[in-house]
Amino acid sequence: LDEIAAYVARLERSVLRSVRFEVQTVRLEPGQAAPREQRAIDALLRSPAAGPQLMLVAFERQRVSAMSGRQVAYVGDYDTSVAQESTISDPMVGVANLGLLVDVRAEPRGKDGQWLAHTWLRLADLQSMRTITAGEGRSLEVPAFATAALHTMAQLDAGKWTLAGASGAWAFYLRARPLPYAPDSGASANLPAFGPPRGAFVLRMVGVEDLATAPLWSVANEPYHLMPSAFTPPEPPELREPAPYLSPSMLVNLLRHMGGGSRWEDPTTMEVRNGQMIVRADEGTHAGVAASRAALRRQLVWRLETHVELVDAPTDFAAALTAAPSLDGPLVAALKTARREGQVHTVAQATVSHRRMTRTTTQEGSHRLYLQDYAAEIAQDAAIGNPVVMSLFSGLTVDLLGHLTSRGDAAALEVRFTHTQLHEPMRSLQTPLGPIELPALDVLRVRTSFVAPLDKTLAFAAVGEGGRRRVLLLTPRLVPSR
Repeated sequence: LDEIAAYVARLERSVLRSVRFEVQTVRLEPGQAAPREQRAIDALLRSPAAGPQLMLVAFERQRVSAMSGRQVAYVGDYDTSVAQESTISDPMVGVANLGLLVDVRAEPRGKDGQWLAHTWLRLADLQSMRTITAGEGRSLEVPAFATAALHTMAQLDAGKWTLAGASGAWAFYLRARPLPYAPDSGASANLPAFGPPRGAFVLRMVGVEDLATAPLWSVANEPYHLMPSAFTPPEPPELREPAPYLSPSMLVNLLRHMGGGSRWEDPTTMEVRNGQMIVRADEGTHAGVAASRAALRRQLVWRLETHVELVDAPTDFAAALTAAPSLDGPLVAALKTARREGQVHTVAQATVSHRRMTRTTTQEGSHRLYLQDYAAEIAQDAAIGNPVVMSLFSGLTVDLLGHLTSRGDAAALEVRFTHTQLHEPMRSLQTPLGPIELPALDVLRVRTSFVAPLDKTLAFAAVGEGGRRRVLLLTPRLVPSR
């Protein structure tokens, strides 16, 4: 069994490998060529020309995405309906998605430290928003955008910045840094062996409700933030049917196999009814059943308490946080000092308690109702606009699915993180049907998966521009079954 466990650990070491993938944008002057030499790149990335930056940790060969920017609502058009003796102009609300969007899959190429990055990058900025009067009391907004997009496969040398391409006035630089998983080399946690039969036969009931429980997935539908007119959100995916950690029949068969076939001959009996295992056996067999139940509960009925925190930090300090495989003693002490001195502060945080085989979502923030649109209705000689009131969520949403590695020293996590912040005051625009509110919302969205060591803090994403960065920190802790 130890040899099998060691083989599984070797598989995990080769499969559960993560990579830190970074995107750095740079503004180019007219006629300026993007440098390719490493020293010139480093100098350029430290200059005022450096634009938005994004980093995230992900499994090798897995497609992940992140977005850091802003959503802005605007009235971009009117849909006019005409009847025999009436007309109505229905305002059409659009949503501009601004900022940096990264969609990437990085895979190693051989053993020479090279990576192949399949990337889709988009950078958008709102240049201006003109208001135009279109007659009959209709006002509409005409936004002007500056955009740059790149869809490419780039060959990267580990730890070095590489020019992926340039689009318009922007250049995109990429860097990949491997983050290997080194599992604990200790012995595997084997189930206990049954001792020899001894003592008199007795009848006992053993509670196994927790092993037979089918955990439900707790998923809160993530709110759509800003929606254009006539937008229908897609239906959420169907969740898998809940399954018990260990069904009663599997539990009985496992214990029979562990104890040996001859042990369970008549008059020894064992069955499970209504979450209770009824065992008639000798004291030695009862001791083996109790020890096996305790070991199974430790390995199957556990939960993770994962603390996720979004912090705002100076660029240099954020670089130190995102360079380490995990925050060690000196970095933890430096982070405490930076918090105390006001250099680093918490933007949002949440602790998610999630069990094995379950996805769990937590939300913390505020909902704001606003007048988003009008639903126009028209008849032969009458027209009316019904107000459409929407709910806007501003705050934190964390969705986690976690599994322990075979050695129980780390957690493989699937993370869906979203943080939104509403800009106040909210803009409004007068239309023939009445005023419309046009919110602007800062959005940070990360969708990724990786391995995180237990009881240690990992910086798994970072975004920002200029002298400040926002860093996502994650700390998983195992809470065993009692």
